Amino acid sequence: MNSFNTTPITVAAISTVQEMLALNAAGMSWLLGTSSAKWSSIQRNIRLSPDRLADPCHALILRWMFRHPTASPSLHAPAAGEFLGRLRNAVGHVTAKAFALSLGWDGSAGHRWLRGAPIGPAGRQALCLINAPNPEKLAGNWSEWRANARQEAALRNINLNKALGWTAARNRHEEDPE
Repeated sequence: MNSFNTTPITVAAISTVQEMLALNAAGMSWLLGTSSAKWSSIQRNIRLSPDRLADPCHALILRWMFRHPTASPSLHAPAAGEFLGRLRNAVGHVTAKAFALSLGWDGSAGHRWLRGAPIGPAGRQALCLINAPNPEKLAGNWSEWRANARQEAALRNINLNKALGWTAARNRHEEDPE
């Protein structure tokens, strides 16, 4: 666990969490919101490139599970736009961009979610892990999730306050030479 506080989450951590939670492949695939094809790709990466960074959405779910091994996402995720509304009621204004980045997505996704676009499976799992009917609990969960996201981003040399996304290409400055 301590090494996960000082390094970004790699695909090798998926096996660690899977073992820690005693999940079979189907359970772990469900937790990460992956298709069977994506799960096969992850398994190949674990074998061939264990130091490869995990997808940001998966890394944030894994960080949460390291800290909350008894947590289990619900089968019924709230809509992302509705969740953001409840979150704003609990913690104050959260921009759509900051919301999306904190869930491991591109910053532009939050605006699509507010217009009713669906969030991907890993995002639905994240919302289920953070969600709480009590506004104080929701605020606490969000604060911890946001801290985990900032930590993962910082370990990847990404400043979530300035980022547009989780890739180097999305964070290049406009003033870079052509």
